[in-house]
Amino acid sequence: SRSVSPSPSATAVPSGSAMAPMKRPAAAPKAAPPKKAKKDPLAEKAELVTELAEKATGYPEVVLGMLMSSMETSLLVPKDARHEYQEEVVKMFAEVLHSVEEVATAAVTAAQGTAAAVEADKCAKDGVVEATKGIVKEKQEGVEAAKTAMQEAAVAKMAATTEQTSAAAEQKFEDAELDAVEGKKASLESTMAEEFQPLKDGTAGNVKKAVQAVIKALKAQGVEQQLLASADPALSRPAAERGSFDMLVIQEIEEHFTKLKASFQEQLDNGAAAKAERAAKVEKAIEEVPAADACLEAKETEFTAAQHSLTDAKVTLVGAQTAAQELLPQLEDGSGFELEDALEGMLSEADSVSMAADSDPSHDSDSD
Repeated sequence: SRSVSPSPSATAVPSGSAMAPMKRPAAAPKAAPPKKAKKDPLAEKAELVTELAEKATGYPEVVLGMLMSSMETSLLVPKDARHEYQEEVVKMFAEVLHSVEEVATAAVTAAQGTAAAVEADKCAKDGVVEATKGIVKEKQEGVEAAKTAMQEAAVAKMAATTEQTSAAAEQKFEDAELDAVEGKKASLESTMAEEFQPLKDGTAGNVKKAVQAVIKALKAQGVEQQLLASADPALSRPAAERGSFDMLVIQEIEEHFTKLKASFQEQLDNGAAAKAERAAKVEKAIEEVPAADACLEAKETEFTAAQHSLTDAKVTLVGAQTAAQELLPQLEDGSGFELEDALEGMLSEADSVSMAADSDPSHDSDSD
């Protein structure tokens, strides 16, 4: 008969015992990271020599290629182990590197010379900027001075015009009084010569008209009414028929006219100096107005010229500042000094190749 394997559930498990836990398989040990191979110092330095040699000029490319291919069998061989041929190759390396050094040194010298020239040019242009700033300041002060002078000239012109108007008004007012006195004096003199004197002499052609003119003149001067009443009959009588009273009246009229004429003359004499002074004042004021006008015009021209001069100076300043600023990128470049530092570093590394090769006779052995 076929035997039947018992099922897992039918398997007897001892009472009071637990099923033993299954163990996790042990993890595989981690692989150690690969050890970085130690780079041969001479190989690193050889790379630097190669970089330098590639910069060499004046050598055929094929020659440099052959030289580089022989580095390991010449330059990297310790000095005491080199053959004469290897020494010749090393000398060729030195010659090539020396040529690179000379070219780089010349480039550094040229760069430094250029930097010095740029620095000197910058100093010169900065000097021009400062000088131009002084000129701009001077021109600005000139504009302010010209503006002040122009304003003062405008005030002077206004004052001259005002003075002319005032002097003319004063002359017209003050001279009007003297002109009136002059007119009265002239009228009185005319009456005395043309009417009174002929009546007094008895030679008047038109006695009535002459008497009326004399009485009118007396009334205008405000003589006493009694004299006016006596004047008409005394002057109207023929000279031969006049009595002592008539002669007394005529004498009094003549004295009145004479005193009045003297009074007019005194007023004219007293006012003559002031009148001449006023006339001179007006004449001077009239002359000063066009002079003040010309002065103002000249100051306006000077002010405009000063403004143009200031504008030109500012344009010159901007140009000088621009010229100076254009040199800043060249001053901030510093490529000559960086080239010099790089050259010194590379040559130092290249020199150390030979020294390392000379001092390490076992450099061909594998490094740990």
